[in-house]
Amino acid sequence: EQLLETGRDRFAVTSFETPFVPLSHFGRRAYIESYQNDLLLITAMGTIGRMPLEDMAGDGFYMPTVQTNLSDLIPNPEFYEVNTLSIKDALVRGDELLLSYSKAVSDGCYTMAIATADLTAEQLIFKDIFVPEECVPEDNYYGAFDANQTGGRMLVTGPDRLMLSTGDWLVRDLAQEPDSLFGKIVEVDLTTGEYTVKSMGHRNPQGLYFDAEANIIINSEHGPQGGDEINVNRTPEGEPENYGWPISSYGEHYSTKPEEYERAPLHKSHADHGFEEPEAYFVPSISPSQLVRMPPDPRDPDRYALMMGAMGFDYREGDESLHIIEFDADFRITDRAR
Repeated sequence: EQLLETGRDRFAVTSFETPFVPLSHFGRRAYIESYQNDLLLITAMGTIGRMPLEDMAGDGFYMPTVQTNLSDLIPNPEFYEVNTLSIKDALVRGDELLLSYSKAVSDGCYTMAIATADLTAEQLIFKDIFVPEECVPEDNYYGAFDANQTGGRMLVTGPDRLMLSTGDWLVRDLAQEPDSLFGKIVEVDLTTGEYTVKSMGHRNPQGLYFDAEANIIINSEHGPQGGDEINVNRTPEGEPENYGWPISSYGEHYSTKPEEYERAPLHKSHADHGFEEPEAYFVPSISPSQLVRMPPDPRDPDRYALMMGAMGFDYREGDESLHIIEFDADFRITDRAR
C-alpha cells in the first residue's frame, strides 16, 4: 500500500502487478457498478462482465462476460465497433441495471434512450423504458454531428424517477431551444416517459450529483477547447437555469473559422448575457467526469466535499486525476485540490 495525501485527505492505494481486469475482451471504455456482492463492468460497446467481489483476491483474475440481448435491442452494427455511438452510463437501481445509450429511432437519427434488465436473472434481457421521440439527424441543418457529445449520466432521484444529462450532439443551437431534450439536464418519470427540464445551455454534462436534503443539483461538463465547468443549480424546482452554451463559454472552438463564432460566439461573461456563471471553470480542459460525495470528516463534521474524476491525456493540466472540491453552506466553492 502507498499513502497519497491531498490537502487533508489521505488515500490508501494498492498497486497491482497484473491488470485489475484484463480488458482485451472489454474494449477501451467501461463503467463500473456493484450489485450485492458482485462487481459489474459494462463497456461502451455493450459487453457486460460480472464476478463476485471476493474473487478479486490474489495476483490476477479473469472476469467472465454475461449473456445479454443487446444485439437484438440495438441492431446497429456500428454500435459494436470502437465508435461514438455507444453506451453512455450504467446504473444499478434496486435489482435493475439501467443503461443510457445512443439509439437510432429512425434511419440516421439518434436520441438518448434508457434500457433496463433484471439483475436477478442469469441472462440480462434489456428492454427500453425511455425513448424520446426527438432525435438528432446525422445529416442536419447545422452541418455537424458528434455522438460523443451527448451526456447520458443517470442519477436516481426518487421512486421511478431519474435525473439524466444530455449533450447537444454538436448541433449547438439545441442547447438554447427550451422545447428540445438536448443540451439539458432533465428529470425523467420512468412510468410515463415524460420529463421535466431542470437546466439548459449545456454542451456535454457527464457528472451529476443531487443533494435531496438541500435540493441542489451539481453538474460537471466538458467545454470545447478549454472551458470545462462545474455548475450549481440552487433552484431545480423553479424555471430552468440557463448556463449559456453555446453563446457563452470560457473555452474556444477547435476551429478558428469566423463562421463558427458567428453562430456560437462563446462570450466569456455568462452574466452579461443573462446566463448563470459556472461555479468553476477549467482552462485548459481537464475532461471532467462523475461527481461523488466524500465521506464525512470526523475532524470537520460540517465539511462538504465532492470528488470528481478527470479524463483527458495530460496529467500536468489536471487530466487523469481525482479532484476534491469543497463547498460552503451556500454551495460556493471554497477549495479545490487534486
